Amino acid sequence: MYTKDLDVTFINECVHFQSYIQSMKNSPSTIIDMSSMLKIEGLEDIYPYVSIALHMFLCTFLNMAKAYFDKVWHQDLLYKLKTIFPICYYLLFKSYLEHRHLTISLGSGLSKISTINAEVLHGAVVAPILFNLYTSDQPITKNIITGDFADDKAILALYSEP
Repeated sequence: MYTKDLDVTFINECVHFQSYIQSMKNSPSTIIDMSSMLKIEGLEDIYPYVSIALHMFLCTFLNMAKAYFDKVWHQDLLYKLKTIFPICYYLLFKSYLEHRHLTISLGSGLSKISTINAEVLHGAVVAPILFNLYTSDQPITKNIITGDFADDKAILALYSEP
């Protein structure tokens, strides 16, 4: 815990809010219920830090390292790149992604040669950019904010009414 990052006011507010919740007959059981209760009962001004903290809990952080390296389908990515970039850049990326093969050696054995159809190379400088372009058309609504960098994603669902 980063104790120097927490203001004493926030800690005191959490203690008071916990006492308030415990004194209720039908206390809220989820974060959304707590946040809604603060709004409905006009308690956001009394517990502003708690209100902010509850909204932060509604934010999801994802690390998509496995998807980042192994699940980028080349044909789909190339289609997106063709719609975004001039043809010269598209052809450059196409040559980077196509005609890649792999083989596995174990002891003295060697596997057959396989084509790589869905991978962005590990450690490549352009890999985070390609992955962000690949995932840039994810469905969102007016109440969802997303932030992306390489294989990290934050999804924040906002709502104004309980």
